[in-house]
Amino acid sequence: MLSGASRKEFGPGGAETFDAGPGDFVYVPRGAIHRESNPADAPADIMVVRAGAGDSVVNVDGPEPD
Repeated sequence: MLSGASRKEFGPGGAETFDAGPGDFVYVPRGAIHRESNPADAPADIMVVRAGAGDSVVNVDGPEPD
């Protein structure tokens, strides 16, 4: 995270969350179903680094219910 805030939702039903702020590093494993949002009113600047080949984003219906 360069500036602002980012919220990640994951786990069954998207029930688990955490927020990241400036200076934080977030690792999302390949294939992890998650949702990203900005919980703040201010814009967020992030740097994304990906490795490998193929589609970098695959949209799904959402986290499986509990």
